Amino acid sequence: MYFTGKGCGQDLEKSFELFQKAAEQGDTDSQYQVAEFYYYEAGLKDSSRKKKMQQFCETKRNEWGFVLYDSLIDDYNCDDICLENNKTWKQNMALAIEWYVKAADSDNADAQFMLGKIYYTGNGCEQDFKRALELLKKASNHNNERASLLLGLLYFEGKEIEKDFNKSYDYFSKIEDNEFAQLYLGHLFYDGLGVKQDFAKAKEWYEKAASQGNIEAGNKLGLMYEKGLGTEQDFLKAFECYKKNCIQYGSPKARGEAEFHLAEMYYYGRGIEQDYDWALGCYNRAAEQGYSAAVSALEKLKNKMQKE
Repeated sequence: MYFTGKGCGQDLEKSFELFQKAAEQGDTDSQYQVAEFYYYEAGLKDSSRKKKMQQFCETKRNEWGFVLYDSLIDDYNCDDICLENNKTWKQNMALAIEWYVKAADSDNADAQFMLGKIYYTGNGCEQDFKRALELLKKASNHNNERASLLLGLLYFEGKEIEKDFNKSYDYFSKIEDNEFAQLYLGHLFYDGLGVKQDFAKAKEWYEKAASQGNIEAGNKLGLMYEKGLGTEQDFLKAFECYKKNCIQYGSPKARGEAEFHLAEMYYYGRGIEQDYDWALGCYNRAAEQGYSAAVSALEKLKNKMQKE
């Protein structure tokens, strides 16, 4: 109650005190919460840190939710909340790890995930990939969604471990309702990685992820309509996919890609009337959002328009 503020005023200091008492008596969930407090470096008496801790609590209240896949390995990075005093930061990380270990040893899946992530990144301890995988697999076996997602990504990308698309497929399949798992299942079927290439199945997974607001999946779906992969070629549907992705909240890079594809459709008049002015605007927005291919396309179009 003191942690979330439900039914009473939020009091993080009181919440920490109660969690710590219960943790010292062996309560696994409380051990995990104490570790979380230390991990996020909640000094609690400092107003700026308290504000950041309240923001963290808001995230917890929303049941964590996943960050974008490309920041998952570094998700909830303690650098965002770390103290300027490096000595204090190290002390807090050491305490966080100590409590995570206690909770993980009692089969707390969330603690196993966090500890596995810490060992993988070496953030606060010496990197230990073998130990990280052991902990992540334990957490996944306890149906921890974040652990399954991270394992799927690690085997897909081959970061510090050998690529294994079969294992990647297995872990993503465990959490097939997760938008990022759906995205990567789409990638596996699209490219035939660990599974037989199947554009129709890839399209199904991309549709599921896109329906949850995943912009990258929406862009892939647009490309499939544009190229006629796994479906009949349909420029109008492709256009609609890109247009929708341009205004959705999400990765600037993915939005930039959507703007670029939209610009291409205006430039070449695919399914819509050719319009260089609209293409110019889309290329410009794509370039502003860091989509590199848009930069050269923008200059090419500007030169073309000046000559005409």
